[in-house]
Amino acid sequence: MVYKTILVQAGPDRGAPDRIRLAARLARAGDAHLVGAAATGISRLLPAAMLAAGGAALARQCAVLREAARRALEDFGRIAAQEGVASVEARLVDDEAGAGLSLQARYCDLAVVGQAEHDVVRPPQPPDLPDYLVLAGGRPLLVVPFAGCAPDLGAEAVVGWDGSVEAMRALDGALPLLRTARHTSVLAYADQAPWPGDAAHPDLQLIAWLARHGVAARLDRRSGKRGGNELDDPARAVRPLARKHWIGGATMFKTILVHVDLSVHAPARMHYAAAVAALHGAQLVGAAMLGVSRVIFPHGYDERPGTLGASYFEPLAEHAWLALSHFEEIARRARVAHVSRFVSDQADDGLARLARFADLVVLSQDDPSESVPDMAVHLPEYVILNSARPVLVVPRSDPPPYVNRKVLVGWNGSKEAAFALHATLPLLRRSDEVHVAALGGPGLDEADLRAQQADLHRFLGQHRITPRLTLRFPQHAAQQDAGHALLALARELDCGTLVMGCYGHSRFRELCLGGASRTVLADADIAVLMAH
Repeated sequence: MVYKTILVQAGPDRGAPDRIRLAARLARAGDAHLVGAAATGISRLLPAAMLAAGGAALARQCAVLREAARRALEDFGRIAAQEGVASVEARLVDDEAGAGLSLQARYCDLAVVGQAEHDVVRPPQPPDLPDYLVLAGGRPLLVVPFAGCAPDLGAEAVVGWDGSVEAMRALDGALPLLRTARHTSVLAYADQAPWPGDAAHPDLQLIAWLARHGVAARLDRRSGKRGGNELDDPARAVRPLARKHWIGGATMFKTILVHVDLSVHAPARMHYAAAVAALHGAQLVGAAMLGVSRVIFPHGYDERPGTLGASYFEPLAEHAWLALSHFEEIARRARVAHVSRFVSDQADDGLARLARFADLVVLSQDDPSESVPDMAVHLPEYVILNSARPVLVVPRSDPPPYVNRKVLVGWNGSKEAAFALHATLPLLRRSDEVHVAALGGPGLDEADLRAQQADLHRFLGQHRITPRLTLRFPQHAAQQDAGHALLALARELDCGTLVMGCYGHSRFRELCLGGASRTVLADADIAVLMAH
């Protein structure tokens, strides 16, 4: 991951100069495009008739707000020029700060905003602006203290870690900053036991994952229960690994996780994952699950032979080890670096937990005709919603491994679509063709979608991707099945992979109403890459 487009909030607050200067130096160091955005505070949802009814007094107030935003953008332009940023753009956003900046953030790799001043309200910035952007922007957010800060972030970096999906997502978004830091410390505030059947502690797996992305980090385990801390420094061991694996400026998958089992579709899935790993020079991790909750074997599978429990669990363990032997043979033939993992857990939760230390997860589409004891009913959906990592779902038709490298990206301007687009940049950069399709429908304004084309083209262009943009507005959009429409368009364009966001903010609602994500997961006949 690299920052190629950086958005910075311009405004009248006292922290604005330091914030802009910091963003400008990040942009200059990474040869990124710097966008300064100043919101007027005038909601774009206000009807023109309501503004007109306000009379001269309201018109004067709106003019004052727009003039203040223009002055903020002039200050932004002056500081960016002083810092020597090559590519700069100023945007006056005629909207409320939260809504306007969250929409702008979806076309950037990093958003830089200011911390709210205590007990000070400065229109048009609401006091909870950073909170709002974290939840609605869908992009990493760098919050600069209102009192200002040093314009050099390269000295010390501290990562708060508790093993959660949220922590992993934040860490992934901060990788470009961590690579430039002279020292990185990971503070693990949790008493995490080793995962069942895994030799490596989760914290050490995190350190190894960082090393593959060029970050040599120091681990500081802290326990609230014991009141002390246990200090460990594996950086000496992984620093050579970091130098070996990091290729300056590249956007690549470094660790790919594939589900390993004895199902009918397992060979095609593993071949597909091996092909993607070979293309990206990634380490391939094959994970076979015992099929029994880790609650049964909290310290790994250790049933004594000859017992009643062994008569049930031993065949499951033998199947898992047999599946891993098949995986190792496929990985060796593909000549990719690989690691085998036997995990005492169920497939759904075990894969979701392991996925947090991978850049991509490869699964098979659910097959109603096949019943496998350790397989969740909706395994891809569960892992997508519970891991915060992109998941590549190989269709049950078992296609040849990654032959058709044309990609279709489904776009509707949402934060889910923005996250999916950004998570798949490594795949898009190595594709033969990239099509981005916006399908009109309820709640999707045609003018908005057309206006987003330039932002999409510019954002992807900064990552050296030249997309072909397609807008479709069916006459019967209200009855349009977006999932089937995307699959039909993929067939029309002869694309081998479909990329889209997974809309799982209310999973129960998806189950009741059905959605594009569920339709695509059930009916796709091509590979689907989803992110949530």
